[in-house]
Amino acid sequence: MDSIIEWACEKCGTTIMATFTQPLEPGRHAVANKCANCNHITNPLAVARFQWSSRLRSIVTSVCEGNELKELKINPKTFVANVLNARLQRAGKSQIVIDHTTQPITFLEKQQEH
Repeated sequence: MDSIIEWACEKCGTTIMATFTQPLEPGRHAVANKCANCNHITNPLAVARFQWSSRLRSIVTSVCEGNELKELKINPKTFVANVLNARLQRAGKSQIVIDHTTQPITFLEKQQEH
């Protein structure tokens, strides 16, 4: 699986991992887990919110808007259970199952029953 890890602020859902082209200097550059949007510092172990394939990411972004994607990053398990799976089903897409044995959790497409 081509795995994409979603790195985001646990408070506002803004992507917080930026690409740096120069070496970081202590005291001069913000830590990688500080949100530029709301200044919240996410625990380094929680910055990686979840991972999924590029195919699944494309499917989800086709049925969700920007603010909903932030909500997905803030509370992935609840959003999948309460909002996303129903929306995917209505759109004729595969629902998401969550593999809780990985760190971060992994979103997988639910296999269609025949």
